[in-house]
Amino acid sequence: LDLSARGSGGSETGAGAGAGVGAGASLVWTVRSASGRVVELVAGGGKRPVLFHERDLFASTALKYRLSEFDWAVEAMRHGLGQNVPLLMLPLLTYRELRVRVCGEVSVDLEVLKGIIKNKLDSADSERIMAWIWQTLEEFSNHERKQFLGFVWGRERLPRDTSGLQLEVRTQATHGDDHLPSSHTCFNALDIPRYSSLKVLQDKLRYAIAHCKAIDTDFAARGPQADDSEEDADHDDSHQYSPVHARLQSEGLEDHFGQFASDSAAEREVDGPQPQSTNAPCRIS
Repeated sequence: LDLSARGSGGSETGAGAGAGVGAGASLVWTVRSASGRVVELVAGGGKRPVLFHERDLFASTALKYRLSEFDWAVEAMRHGLGQNVPLLMLPLLTYRELRVRVCGEVSVDLEVLKGIIKNKLDSADSERIMAWIWQTLEEFSNHERKQFLGFVWGRERLPRDTSGLQLEVRTQATHGDDHLPSSHTCFNALDIPRYSSLKVLQDKLRYAIAHCKAIDTDFAARGPQADDSEEDADHDDSHQYSPVHARLQSEGLEDHFGQFASDSAAEREVDGPQPQSTNAPCRIS
């Protein structure tokens, strides 16, 4: 905190207990929040100068506000987490252990992946295409394996417990080298056209997992809908879902965070020039 704030021509130190931090000081009992909004630390703080003997109190008060500024948001997150994870269990886990249990493993273990992929290919293609898929996954980097999971499953991490989870690989019999793979994330299924070679399969699959991101742009592509706004206005219980929403309104931050979410979605959707291709578009359903 800069306690030397002063008006033009002001000095950096006060002459006595009744003087401000600087003569003609502009420092008052306010602080800027993380969003840039000016917050009064005491009643009428916007008009009350910080006196020299109050400098330590001002510093500690401002610091306390900034350090606890997001306590309400953290508490809301903790409350939400507690709906799925018993809060009494949290002290038993490190944050890394909790992250793995909630979000899954960061590294995609190829042996685990092989254990959940089920061969549903037509018998005529089964042995040849499946061997190509295994070789392709072995050559993939961890980042590419995560993209593969996201393309087929809709999420890029495997859970610690994969019992009951399976990803099906099926034959897209009517398509060939001119088509890209298709996926069905609701059913964890990957449809592979009848490719003529390993090289074609690798090139098509790499392109699909890197550039077919429709599963991540549902809301960005949908955009604001007038009907949704009218429906929300007609139901009084629409505001019961989130105390955070009410706090954002009271803090005047609702528009700020809404714009941030829109910008983030746009950045995810378009990240630089997209490569051109004459191939049929890949599909994610």
